[in-house]
Amino acid sequence: MPAGHPRIKFVAQAAKKVSRLATRRRFNRLRGRIKRSSLIRNSLYQPYTTANKPTMAEHTRRRLKEEFREEVVALDKLLGANFQSLWEYD
Repeated sequence: MPAGHPRIKFVAQAAKKVSRLATRRRFNRLRGRIKRSSLIRNSLYQPYTTANKPTMAEHTRRRLKEEFREEVVALDKLLGANFQSLWEYD
C-alpha cells in the first residue's frame, strides 16, 4: 500500500482492527484483495504530497546509515549493484 495518511483517523483505525480480525479468522485471501483495492485504499487514505510528506530527523538518518552501512556494501557485492550511490551512502 502506498504511503499516505488517513482521511478520517477513526475509520482507518477501525479498518485496521477488521483487517487483524480477518487475519485471525484466516480470511487472508479476502483481506489481501481488499487491501489491494484502489477504491478501499483511496477511501481510507490520502496520498502524501511534497508539502505534507513526513521527514526524518537528520541525526536519525545518520545513525541508520551508519547502522546499515555494512549490509548495503554486502548487498552491492552480492547483487553487483550500486546501492551505496543510489541510497547516498557515499
